Amino acid sequence: MTIAYRHSPMEIRTIREVSDSGEATEEIVKALKNFDASVVLLVDRYAPMDFTQLVRDHAEEHPETVMETPQVTAAAYGAGSSRVVELTFTYQTSRDALRQMQSQVKPVFDAASLYVSGDGEDRQKLSQLYAFLMERFDYKIETSITPAYSLLRHGVGDSRAFATVYAAMCRLAGLECMTVTGTHAGDPWTWNIVLDGGHYYHVDLLRCSELGGYHEFTDPEMSGYVWDYTAYPECPAVPAVAAAETGAARGTEETPTEATTLPPEETTEPTENPEKNT
Repeated sequence: MTIAYRHSPMEIRTIREVSDSGEATEEIVKALKNFDASVVLLVDRYAPMDFTQLVRDHAEEHPETVMETPQVTAAAYGAGSSRVVELTFTYQTSRDALRQMQSQVKPVFDAASLYVSGDGEDRQKLSQLYAFLMERFDYKIETSITPAYSLLRHGVGDSRAFATVYAAMCRLAGLECMTVTGTHAGDPWTWNIVLDGGHYYHVDLLRCSELGGYHEFTDPEMSGYVWDYTAYPECPAVPAVAAAETGAARGTEETPTEATTLPPEETTEPTENPEKNT
């Protein structure tokens, strides 16, 4: 009888033992942040998980660390409550290049957090982050496999890139913001829902850009958009009195105060608009 091992003794020694799905998720997140090619876990209390969806969700929520969403191959071995889980991550971009991209976008996300007024109202902060992002470039609308890097360093991105980057900047600044996946005019589209003054509103950055500034929209104002209405908070029309009290009236724009300045950042990309970074 011949016994063949799938992994070498050195690889077997690198297997990480975790107690449950929660700890398994933490190890997977570490591997994604480090752009590892694989991770092998011994899960003591194993429960079936959708690893591909886990990776996609984490990449969407953390564009500041995950530069490219890898293709995921998952396999589980064993029987009973303990299983060995092997995940393989396949990237189109080299590990060194991804690490360099990560180091280049980190200062931008850090600067965004400093750009907002610490004691300002939600709408003021949301508007300031909109200006911080949308005035960096004369953007070119294209899809990239490295969305955050392409958007923040080359001025190239699609609706998903704008929405995920904006949501991450908001969360880092202490604001509640989520991404919404649906369609607009029949085409796949991604935008945001923000919490402003205790009320939820839709924010489509590309639509705002066409309108000339930051705008918030209620559900009735999202004509042409389709999304899973059960998966996201309602954005009902706010009574006029409440809107006036919160400063969240539709169509008004909050401009960053004169005391707010953009922290210096080294930018060398030729496509960037220098007038929009002063």
